[in-house]
Amino acid sequence: GEAKPRADLMTYTTLVKLFGQHSAEQANTRVKPDTRFYNALAAVSIKHKKAEVCLEVLEEMTAKHRLKPDAVSLTHMTAAFAAMGRPAYAPVILQRAEESGVVPDPFLLSAVLRLGTQKSWAMRRPIEDCPVQTVEQFVEVMEKKLARADGSVSDAHAHMFLVGCTHAAMPSRAVYYFKVLTDRNKTIDENLHQKLASACKKHGTDEDSQTLAGLYSAQRLLAQRRAGKGPPRVDSTSDVRAHAMQ
Repeated sequence: GEAKPRADLMTYTTLVKLFGQHSAEQANTRVKPDTRFYNALAAVSIKHKKAEVCLEVLEEMTAKHRLKPDAVSLTHMTAAFAAMGRPAYAPVILQRAEESGVVPDPFLLSAVLRLGTQKSWAMRRPIEDCPVQTVEQFVEVMEKKLARADGSVSDAHAHMFLVGCTHAAMPSRAVYYFKVLTDRNKTIDENLHQKLASACKKHGTDEDSQTLAGLYSAQRLLAQRRAGKGPPRVDSTSDVRAHAMQ
């Protein structure tokens, strides 16, 4: 009889992407799975809000088949830990990337930064001998990883640090990034400003609150100036801030 065509790994990877993990469980194939196959399974697990399954899939990939994770694998792992509310695993993912020879791409670094600054945390006991034990140490590590040649960070990452440090009860650092963005003439969302003001009162110092108030006044003056409703034009954001604090 006519030989039946055999599906290759790409076929089953595509089926997983289209129809989910059930298609993989029903697949009768002897094709050895690769990293792309497991990444597809992990992506489907995240899509269907099954974070634990995602981690199990990636563990099987490395433990059973001795496959090394790539940046995509680690991004899915980051999403799983984020869904489970486990920010302390963010530095572990960075450690896993180093051990696997993975150079984190911008998507992975951004995802890890969001995970690690979900909230304030400190490890009660080391996880996989990870040297980073607190959210403060984690932020320092990420600042070095995301720094550009001149030591600064991009506008997008400055905003992520602002949001993250606000959530992680690090108001002094959040105020610093508020200043960075204000000096670059970037507008800060009013809701985020209110959250940071609250964090300054609860976890920060009087200096944090006073600095934030001055920066916020500068932001409002800049907004008014752009709308043609403000005081006479000044040369820089620093001058606007000084005017606002007079």
